Amino acid sequence: KPLSLQEAVTTALQHNPEILAAQKNLLISQGKTLQAEALSSPSVVFSNEGMGFRKKADGRGETELSLGVEQFLEFPGKRALRGTIGRFSEGQASLELDRIRMLVRARVKKAYYRVVLFQRTLESLENASSLLDQFIENILVKYRTGGASYSDVLRAKVEKARLRNQIIAEQKEAVIARAELNLLLGRKGDESMLLTTDIAYLPLDKDL
Repeated sequence: KPLSLQEAVTTALQHNPEILAAQKNLLISQGKTLQAEALSSPSVVFSNEGMGFRKKADGRGETELSLGVEQFLEFPGKRALRGTIGRFSEGQASLELDRIRMLVRARVKKAYYRVVLFQRTLESLENASSLLDQFIENILVKYRTGGASYSDVLRAKVEKARLRNQIIAEQKEAVIARAELNLLLGRKGDESMLLTTDIAYLPLDKDL
């Protein structure tokens, strides 16, 4: 599926693990505020109390059964103060969520353009490698006809090996960059992608 820069940012805002964790923390803060503002839960009380110093005719002491409902009452204003503190925690969690969203948005754009840059670099290196292969073929023809020395052939092959090593190094960096972008998008690191937004070139409008 083609993936533009805006689609990558939207996907990251929906599925990035850091953003999802920050959203969970915000929900937790809201739940704690509700708990802090809630009245204490009433409880049913049942007790069996006996008074052994007064005996009945059968020799047993008098007993008293108590059944009721009790609830703790706090000092006035204490519950409201806890709610105010909880709302401060909610605000802090909301600001943290906004901060993480901004950071993830910036990191996604950086990783996206980094992948595009590696793709363009590899294309350029492959084109250079193809041109170098043609040059080596030409220099070999000249060497067979006596128009070039063998040192020219060796220099061309050394340059070809150096270019191949550079391509391998760039391919490794490109794999790392794609994995980083996939993880920011909340996907598996080895998932393939087709990026459609190219690097914009803006020429300088100032003269010397």
